[in-house]
Amino acid sequence: MKIKIAIVFFSLFGQSVFAQKFTRAELYDKVLGSLVGSAIGDAMGAPTEMWQREDIIKKFGYVYQLDTVIRATSPEGVWIADLPPGGTTDDTRWKKLAINFLIQQSPNKKLSPKKFAKHILKQYESYQTEQPIDSLKLDWLVEWAKIAKPFVKKDYLPYQQNLIKFYGGDLACGGLLYSPMIGTYYPGDPLKAYNEAYQLALWDQGYARDLTAIAAAMVASAMDKNPTKENILAVFDTIDPQGFQQSRLVGRLAKGLLAKAQSIVNRANETDLSGELNPQKIYRIKQEAAIKLLHEYNQDIPFHAGEIMLQVVTAMLFADFDFEKSIVFLVNNARDNDTNSAITGSILGAMVGFEKLPSKMKNQVLSVNKSRLGNDLELMANQLVERILERK
Repeated sequence: MKIKIAIVFFSLFGQSVFAQKFTRAELYDKVLGSLVGSAIGDAMGAPTEMWQREDIIKKFGYVYQLDTVIRATSPEGVWIADLPPGGTTDDTRWKKLAINFLIQQSPNKKLSPKKFAKHILKQYESYQTEQPIDSLKLDWLVEWAKIAKPFVKKDYLPYQQNLIKFYGGDLACGGLLYSPMIGTYYPGDPLKAYNEAYQLALWDQGYARDLTAIAAAMVASAMDKNPTKENILAVFDTIDPQGFQQSRLVGRLAKGLLAKAQSIVNRANETDLSGELNPQKIYRIKQEAAIKLLHEYNQDIPFHAGEIMLQVVTAMLFADFDFEKSIVFLVNNARDNDTNSAITGSILGAMVGFEKLPSKMKNQVLSVNKSRLGNDLELMANQLVERILERK
């Protein structure tokens, strides 16, 4: 009840009750924590993205650390084959694209969906002018450009027609790829983060749009100076400016995912462990039980927004919001494991800050992204912090 009262107060007065003054160093630690935390999750899942669980077990056994990314290149995957441990996929590219957009905006104005669509189109069109043309880059954004172009032109019928067919027409996790960075942009202000992310979720259908905004709100709550697990999860119950909870017959589908996650964790923890005394083995047995239960809710596509959010929340609850344990859970769960881990890493990285992330992992990710992929994560975090600090 106390959590709900706090956030209702926030929504009524339009000013975060969580808002405290950060020093620049504190803010940078949290922004970089979210960005690098996301990249760690991305890199952990990159070698086995979209693999079947049995194939992960056969090849790697139990995944608990970064590994070499030996896989073919693909538009949504890696663009360079055989990357060293720490290499990332489109999940980190989307964070970079979002930050590049955010640092160009006026810090005191609402984010513009039209400007964001133009930003995506500009990136896509830049790939068309490169010589030689790289089909990996073009194919990465082609589905997005089909929707962005008519939206910018206000041709809303073509926009709607293309949206319906986005990645086959299922509830793909479009906005979940970039919305965590919107959460970092509004530290301690989950309602603002929700509203801004919702407006920028031009590629989301149905309750996937609500989930995109919820992810941003969770990161914003984790960006609070004194974040709590309860307040991060409270966004499912108390931040609903679009009124999804009032939907006739079904209510808020996103809220149901939280209840499912809690049920899965409770059932996994009730696993019969008669005679087993080894704490590590007990944990692994319960984790396997939770993963098995999760797979009962698998959707037609592994990058279904509802499936992804269910896995994200289940992992955090099961691991009690421990950064490394949550990521390991998701990577071994299989499915869209780099995206699941990237979203989780962004939330928990914001919660604990960069300095408390696993040292070896964060250093590998920083090094490989900068030297091999052109992603200077520290520079990106610095640029975003400067823009945040300009807000009045």
